[in-house]
Amino acid sequence: MKNFASKIYNPNVGLLLIRVALAIVFIYHGLGKFQNMAQTTGFFSMLNVPEVFAYVVAAAEFFGGIALLLGLFVEVSAVLLAIVMFVAISLVKFGNGFAGMPGKAGYELDLVLFLVLLGVACLGSGKYALKKFWVKDVSSLN
Repeated sequence: MKNFASKIYNPNVGLLLIRVALAIVFIYHGLGKFQNMAQTTGFFSMLNVPEVFAYVVAAAEFFGGIALLLGLFVEVSAVLLAIVMFVAISLVKFGNGFAGMPGKAGYELDLVLFLVLLGVACLGSGKYALKKFWVKDVSSLN
């Protein structure tokens, strides 16, 4: 078993896989908000949140997801998306409980996304990222 673990151990590949998973979720949801902006702004209005934040959240999710996928501005994108998830938990999901209730989603997935985003913000993009083409001192990259 130890031999198997040593063969698959690669923190940079792990970070890449985590970034890709997060990117898929946020690009999908951000694009969905943009494609249904009337419904999105209506939902934000129902929460007594100014309409402009519907656009801010859609942009953060869509472009933040792209940034995570490409490995650019990963730390900033992860923190911004973590803030979005924290607000979503606080304003929308927390009252439904951890696992939710019939017809209402709980905050379990949002909490996982929030914590994984904070982990990525702490770890950075890893080796497999376009960031290496933007940073002059590549020795600082993990």
